Amino acid sequence: MLPIIKEIDLPYASAYFSQQIVWFDLEINPHNNKLLIGALLCVIDQQPYAATFKESDLEIVMHILCNATYVAGHNIVQFDLKWWIDHTIHADSAKFLLKNKALDTLILSNLVFPQHPSHALLKIYKAPDSENNPIYDCLETYQLYQRICTYWKQEIHPQISAWIEQKQPDCQYLPQAYTGENCTAYELLVPQGDIQTLKEYIENIPTHDKKAWIGAITFAHWILHLDHPSCRRPSWLMDKSEYGENFIIAEQIFWENKQFQYIDFNTESQNIFGYSLRPGQEKIINTLAKGLAVPLGLLPTGGGKSLTFQLPAFVLSRYRRELTVIISPLKALMEDQILGLQQLDPWGKRAACLISGQGHEEQQRILEEIWLGSIDLLYISPERLRTHSIQALLQRRRPALWVVDEAHTFSQWGTDFRPDFMRIGQSIAKCYQGAEIATQPQLMLVTATASQRAIQEIEREVVKPLQHLLQVPLETVMVEPTQNVWRDEIKVDIRYLEREDRLVEILKILKQIFPQRKTEETVELVADDQTHPVVLIYVRNRDKTEEFAEDLAKQGFITAAYHSRLTALQKKEVLEKFKQHQLDVVICTNAFGMGIDRANIHTVIHYTPPNNLESYLQEIGRTARKQGEQGQAILFWNNQDLESLVRKNIASELGGHKVLADCWQKVIAPTLKRPPEERWFSSEELQPYLSFENEELVTQIRVLLLALERYRLLVEKDQLPALLSMQLLDAPRTSSTRAAQLYQRLAPLLQHQQNVKLYLPEVSVALGMSVRQLLNGVRQLVKLGCARWSCEVRIRFAYRFAHLQQRKIKEKDLALTAIQECWQTYPPEDLTRIDLRHLDTWFTQRGYRVKAREIFYLFKIFKLVNLKENKYSLRVESRDKEHTWKDWLSEAKQGLADLHHSLNLIVNELPDDIQTSHQLNVDTFLERHDLEIDLFLEHLEMMQRFGWLNVSRLDDDTQKIFFIDYPAENAAQRLHSKVAYQYLEEHYQDRNRRLHLMKAWLLREPQQRKKMLNDYFNLDLTDMCKRYLDDPEQAK
Repeated sequence: MLPIIKEIDLPYASAYFSQQIVWFDLEINPHNNKLLIGALLCVIDQQPYAATFKESDLEIVMHILCNATYVAGHNIVQFDLKWWIDHTIHADSAKFLLKNKALDTLILSNLVFPQHPSHALLKIYKAPDSENNPIYDCLETYQLYQRICTYWKQEIHPQISAWIEQKQPDCQYLPQAYTGENCTAYELLVPQGDIQTLKEYIENIPTHDKKAWIGAITFAHWILHLDHPSCRRPSWLMDKSEYGENFIIAEQIFWENKQFQYIDFNTESQNIFGYSLRPGQEKIINTLAKGLAVPLGLLPTGGGKSLTFQLPAFVLSRYRRELTVIISPLKALMEDQILGLQQLDPWGKRAACLISGQGHEEQQRILEEIWLGSIDLLYISPERLRTHSIQALLQRRRPALWVVDEAHTFSQWGTDFRPDFMRIGQSIAKCYQGAEIATQPQLMLVTATASQRAIQEIEREVVKPLQHLLQVPLETVMVEPTQNVWRDEIKVDIRYLEREDRLVEILKILKQIFPQRKTEETVELVADDQTHPVVLIYVRNRDKTEEFAEDLAKQGFITAAYHSRLTALQKKEVLEKFKQHQLDVVICTNAFGMGIDRANIHTVIHYTPPNNLESYLQEIGRTARKQGEQGQAILFWNNQDLESLVRKNIASELGGHKVLADCWQKVIAPTLKRPPEERWFSSEELQPYLSFENEELVTQIRVLLLALERYRLLVEKDQLPALLSMQLLDAPRTSSTRAAQLYQRLAPLLQHQQNVKLYLPEVSVALGMSVRQLLNGVRQLVKLGCARWSCEVRIRFAYRFAHLQQRKIKEKDLALTAIQECWQTYPPEDLTRIDLRHLDTWFTQRGYRVKAREIFYLFKIFKLVNLKENKYSLRVESRDKEHTWKDWLSEAKQGLADLHHSLNLIVNELPDDIQTSHQLNVDTFLERHDLEIDLFLEHLEMMQRFGWLNVSRLDDDTQKIFFIDYPAENAAQRLHSKVAYQYLEEHYQDRNRRLHLMKAWLLREPQQRKKMLNDYFNLDLTDMCKRYLDDPEQAK
């Protein structure tokens, strides 16, 4: 441990620092390149001395530097000395220092620790306007130098140190290198490659060609660590293209000039997976490896699509330790593939997925291992890819390969309810923004089937935005010249049947498959019976999955329901039972099944038809996946089913040009007129103009913004996070407490720094904590006198104070009074099912201007009930089984009173202004009013859900705050018109045409269906409609 730094004046430094190694650091204003503050540091007899300076002191500072034996710092070659050369009158002196005296620990650490990241993960979540202390930056750099020297003396391989000393023989700033008398020869430690040619190449590089020998020796040292679990490719070196290019030259020499395209993937498949490639797989992988196109690989269901990207990803991991990111549409699909990969030892340990529902500690572990290089394959959703924490991570460990799995969903789901699918290209491009990279990243897409329209959209929305990076065209890669999607091993059985008769028919089918199932008492399964079949029943309604699962369980079948509203734990349990052959039947929505690989799925039943032939083909593709298996696909339908699908399509539409215009004029255009930092709004502000609620509301707002973005009226921006500013003081006396553990984790980032600003949501994830846990921990450190802190959130009121107090809160009180009077007059017999129309009629008759749905929504916000919502009714579950309606009312009234009190406290702190957001300092607010952080954050969330105010982002996964801005000037289309709706209108028309083609297919004779299905995936949608629909225009 070093003693406390002694600060001295510059004249003293001029005398003290002569003929010493002098460490220096500059803090530069990025907007005008002016010096904010600089520091010099010198360690003499283990005592650090430091002096700060400003721009008027540059002459004496240069004098001190010129009299030093070496001038040292972190990234001084590319930054600090370059600033002296470009922006001061001391350019010649700085050039002399650069050539003769520069000691750059960033370059040294790449040579000596090539397998390690240059800093801790937490540092990437530090806000750019944090106040860095250059003295302590110098000290940190000195400490890194000490670690380098220790490694140099005790551990570095003699071959590496010999090469470095050969290239800079006059270097005196490193100690005597480790001699390694009993050290294993370098040739015996590295992987099998052309070591002799590599050695000759390095030894023949001229000493003056620093960038060449630094890149080459870094590679030579890096391959010594290639098989270590944590061995990251040196990202800083690769980002600086001059160094990275020479690293790659050495890499190509060592692997005998076998670049990616020359890898024997068949042999690699046998080594990693234990079997050879099929022709279709090999064709797709070879197209990727050649690097002349972006492959869109089309392989029939069961054809082994996953291996076409998993194998290249493992090859990149094995030889180059590069990162592959697989963008996948479904959590079940990601979890299933990770479960499968974990069986591969040791490769499976290098794969992980980041999904909602994972614990904070699990997510922290995965992020840390991606950063350190232990994880080289990451599965992620398009939504998670856009988050600030992931973008920050991938901008500093840039992927070499991107994969879009199940690429057909891009077209099917993107504009309807997953708009982030349409921004995949933009999200990938952001990871390389402003970077100098030595090698271009690659992209591939895979799916079983893709219509011509889907292929066109993929090219337009994914490949085109990445052309500046990829510089190659999209190429569809198939086994056959055309898509032959019909699978003869699956018998398709289409049955026209009324809905009330379908469950009886399903029972007959199941009893033929499972004749032993008769009553609930007979339900038994041999553990993990590999031959046990399972039946998938697809329904289009989440409630139906659970209803059917209960009905079939009563008949003795082992069932499970699967849909998007299940918790992460429930989904995992169903998936594990399914994989372990512990189920007879899975009743599911389309959230289950895609990409799931399991033998003995011989029957897939559709209770009703899907919206289009793409979905149908994907869903029946779950059956007969293993070689030699036969399957049957049974679909029930009638005209009412198709009419219902038409109605659902219409109900899910945004609502026409007028709705879009209202949203633009009333909320979005006024938001854009605000100052740049105020251009954000909440979902509650658009709720009055859209006929959606909760999750659907958020989704449709994203769709709306996508349409306006396509018309060049705006761009959706990254979300603005809340900031946590901290300074650590003395450590807690007891090291075993949670507060002490948090202190130890924050210390590497915050020690010696004043007013470091951290992105609150990202840092909480990186620490494996929730935002509330982190703030509670920080408050505890403050109370112990171990830290100072401030936390800023921005709040914008939706209404003036008087309106909030006199109208909005009274409306909630009145609603509770109305339901209390109703239930006192007519005590409810069943509170599990609520008829909303009946209650609304009663309220109207009594003169109450309230809605029943809003009352139960209030109960939900106060965490009294869980709701399942239908158009005219609610299914209600009390969170406390002992509670009656009187308890709900009592707790809701108390909750509203507490909320009113908290609102008054906030109102008294901030201006009465609805146009501008204002900063609330959480730390001082909590101390002043003696509030707990948990309760305060909970109240803020409730106020936002009631639409009283809006709060800047506190959570990385939040979807309810939208940040927007004007597009680039040369692309702006500032005037709104009906044409703005055209993007959505064309999408809805295409969706309707696909539904009409589904009906046309159902009406065809069995022998005609095969040709029509193959045509569907090989013809343009317009040509398809002309060929198979009686009135193509009406189908729109």
